[in-house]
Amino acid sequence: MTDYQEILAQAEEQLFANIKQAQELNLAAVGVIRSLAQLTAPTSTEGVASQATAQATDAVNRSVEFTTKLMQLQSEYATRLLAELGPAADKG
Repeated sequence: MTDYQEILAQAEEQLFANIKQAQELNLAAVGVIRSLAQLTAPTSTEGVASQATAQATDAVNRSVEFTTKLMQLQSEYATRLLAELGPAADKG
């Protein structure tokens, strides 16, 4: 791997670690807010909350599925583009 690629790989790993840390902090904050809300929210909202959670889960799953398909499409395109840009002998 070249120096540039090593630096890029390290930057990507640092970015992923920072995103993970931010997600963990966010989840902890949501947990605290949820605990506080449970002290004040009426118990009759539990059914509504369950339905909303199920709908949100479906939306997240659709979003991840779409993103996965989009990334696969982009990966296939990039692979084919690199093949087209390569030497003519490699196309056969």
